[in-house]
Amino acid sequence: MDISAYLNGILVCPLCRGELLSLPSGARKCPACVREYPVLNGVMDFRLPETAESQPAFYADPEYVKGRARMAQQHELHYDRGSLSGRLEDYFKRELMKIVRGSGRPFFDIGCGTGTGFERLGYPKPIIGVDISMDLLKTCKARYPEAECICCDITRSPFRDGSVDTVFSLATLEHVFYLESFVRAIEKLLSPSGRLYVLIPTEGGFLWSLMRNLAQLKYSGALDFDYKRFFELEHCNKAVTIENVLHKFFVIELARRVPFRFGGNNVNLLVLFRLKKRSAA
Repeated sequence: MDISAYLNGILVCPLCRGELLSLPSGARKCPACVREYPVLNGVMDFRLPETAESQPAFYADPEYVKGRARMAQQHELHYDRGSLSGRLEDYFKRELMKIVRGSGRPFFDIGCGTGTGFERLGYPKPIIGVDISMDLLKTCKARYPEAECICCDITRSPFRDGSVDTVFSLATLEHVFYLESFVRAIEKLLSPSGRLYVLIPTEGGFLWSLMRNLAQLKYSGALDFDYKRFFELEHCNKAVTIENVLHKFFVIELARRVPFRFGGNNVNLLVLFRLKKRSAA
């Protein structure tokens, strides 16, 4: 698949939804609203100065601001393959790939961060990584140069409605304050036969809380901010909340708890979902 040609066919202006022109630099320009979207370090930048919804006031918390500024450092600590958390993440993503069925390429990884899920998604096969953080995407693009990386707010995305067959959301939805808007945007993005694959931690459950406390002991000595305070604000959605919102917009074809598949959220570490649009049910 020619991934560049594919993107040219589905990219639109996130502001007015108009057609885009491709410039020699790789940037895109909207003739209708005369707005140009640049390419920075290989990452297409579709961020808008206007935001769809304002950030909640509690995100101005000083420890949260410090933590957001050090997200790349946190990713390095968490996803280190020599660490327990890194090995668990790899195991979780292997389990997720077991429920993938009949998926069309390219895969969209929404909230991809530094691309920690790309190898499990089959890189260097076509992958489009989407995130709101330019810093994380620059690292992602440097590590995975054959992937396409797009920086945007998915609730004001540069993609045509109904243009994507396969979306992955790997440990992302627990972070999203405006959860319904985010999930609704993904639903609009998917084609009628498309599938959404979700991995979330069992936030609010006993076993996950225990593992998080252990992680906080590890990170507290390596980070110069209050990681516990940051995490409480960053993981703003419990697993049961996320499942309820997913059910509002999608048909849940499969929900699987890991590692035990019994006992519910309290005795498992994460939940995997395969979902289809309600209009396709």
